[in-house]
Amino acid sequence: MSKYQNSTGKEVEKRPNELQLESLISLKEARTLKQEKLLIVLPSGAGKTYVPAFDLQNNYPKERLLFVTHRNELVDQTVEYFKDILGEKEDIGVFNAVTKEKDARIVIATIQTLSRMDNLYKFKSDDFKYLVIDEFHHAAAKTYQRVINYFTPEFLLALTATPFRLDGRDILELCDNNIGQEVNLAEGIERGFLVPFIYYGLWDDIDYSNIEWNGYKYTEKDLDKALLIDKRDDAVIRQFKDKCGSRKAIGFCCSIKHVRRSVAKFTDAGISCAGIVHRVEREERKRIIDDFKKGKIQIIFTRDIFNEGVDFPEVEAILLLRPTESRVVFLQQIGRGLRLSKGKENVMVLDFIGNYHNAFKIRELLEGKAAGKGIEREKKPEYKYPLGCEVHFDKEVVDLIDRQEELFYTGYRVTDQDLIDEYFGVKKELGRQPTSTEFDELSKYSTTAIRMRFKTWNAFLKSIGEPVLFTRTTNIQNQDLIDEYFRVKKELGDQPTSIEFGKLSKYSVAPISRRFKTWNEFLKSIGESVLFNTNIQNQDLIDEYFRVKKELGHQPTSIEFGKLSKHSTASIIRRFKTWNEFLKSTGEPVLLDMNIQDQDLIDEYFRVKKELGRQPTYRELDKLSKYSVPTIRMRFKTWNAFLKSIGEKR
Repeated sequence: MSKYQNSTGKEVEKRPNELQLESLISLKEARTLKQEKLLIVLPSGAGKTYVPAFDLQNNYPKERLLFVTHRNELVDQTVEYFKDILGEKEDIGVFNAVTKEKDARIVIATIQTLSRMDNLYKFKSDDFKYLVIDEFHHAAAKTYQRVINYFTPEFLLALTATPFRLDGRDILELCDNNIGQEVNLAEGIERGFLVPFIYYGLWDDIDYSNIEWNGYKYTEKDLDKALLIDKRDDAVIRQFKDKCGSRKAIGFCCSIKHVRRSVAKFTDAGISCAGIVHRVEREERKRIIDDFKKGKIQIIFTRDIFNEGVDFPEVEAILLLRPTESRVVFLQQIGRGLRLSKGKENVMVLDFIGNYHNAFKIRELLEGKAAGKGIEREKKPEYKYPLGCEVHFDKEVVDLIDRQEELFYTGYRVTDQDLIDEYFGVKKELGRQPTSTEFDELSKYSTTAIRMRFKTWNAFLKSIGEPVLFTRTTNIQNQDLIDEYFRVKKELGDQPTSIEFGKLSKYSVAPISRRFKTWNEFLKSIGESVLFNTNIQNQDLIDEYFRVKKELGHQPTSIEFGKLSKHSTASIIRRFKTWNEFLKSTGEPVLLDMNIQDQDLIDEYFRVKKELGRQPTYRELDKLSKYSVPTIRMRFKTWNAFLKSIGEKR
């Protein structure tokens, strides 16, 4: 292998690959901008753990680094990765439940051990110039916050393959909103750093309606009772033999009991396998993994141990034998099979799908909302994925997903009590009152269903006796708003924007707008500087619009413009009255034009139907039509009412 010479002049055997090199460039840019924190998102298997090793050698050749891992299983692997780059003689120590080598130049620590106060205080807060937090999507947890808030490094690098959490909290805020290299699953496959997948969504004839659901996951005891039956075991083994053949596989189970049963059943069927759970001793675990790599064992069954970080390039198949309760876990488990390996063309994924909560979100993930854009519906129930991937759903699974989507997005046949029960389930899981966005993320229903019955989210909260956090009440005094503004400013350490105030304050921006007309007038009244200058010219806004359009590669919505532009949409509304009037002035098409007639919408619906060769879903119409589904809802109240009015089946 050719050698790579780093900035110190030292030659090392391993070169950074293209993705790692791009990450190193983003780190250099961050430091040029005087940023002290940076989030890097690379898909599982793309080698993100090597990035801090290269960066340390180039920029901190004599300084200390602390690398925090999520699981003990990742410690030895991380040590080996650093030695690959820095050499066998590098001073690397381990800090976990067994070993506490706290004085090494590079310390690889587990969060479970390091976050204990008696262990944390073994270090000085300024012991490390460089802090790396792996699997950063866990960083909002109390254990991580304790570590992050204790140390005062010169630089913090956050690494993850999945930049979102199950509870909906935004981890980007924990990195001061600084994101460097960001590569999703689809891009990793497209660029050749990961193998394509062949996914089968197989119908699982298990009734989950009688299994206890605590708001975000099923009770393990009830799952064992329902899933650990001969009929299901036989179906899983039959599908594995039929589709996977001799492929090496990892099977993800719902419990330790499920792991042991799967090992016994597959062994009886003549398939060599073993199980790894937390109770398996280190040496036995190492022996099983070695046997797997050598081909003596075809399948390793586990619970959650291999979700994150473990390097198994030999894996050619993934068995998802438990309900998918989290998009994070779903992508992590598929990611265990995406690593490149000699002679490996793809990974086979067998996902056994029953009528469990949020099963429909799997299709959203595979269509691109988290896995990356590029999937195109070819014919029910198959997809054409231009990256060499394939997606196949059993017809029963498609029917289930369609039913669940209708419940989630329209609330059809959902009662008020269903929505109330679901709200308190989400609240219990979060440990606090959810926002409407969090409810949308974690609930099997959407806030659309709530608004159909209660008109607004706040009206719903009032009806169930919950406090309205973003209130329109006139009882708020001007001084309350001013005091809250300066509290948020102190928390941020900087003057907040109206958006930041809306997120961090117990009040919304609305009371300010009613009292002071505009955010800027409010700022002037309290002696604060006006961040959004009213001297902006119309041409400045037009130029910025086309810059954002070029960046996106498509016409931006007002929301996208607000996020990506240096000007706010408020500046546009002040000058052009509405977003649509602004679009007209620039010669851009108006996507939500109030002058559209009902017949225009109906004609467009049947045009899309003819193009597809079948009745479109509301999601497909939204993608393929020149009008959006919100335009339909403005006229017909609901998607179902629209279909009924034109004689189409719901």
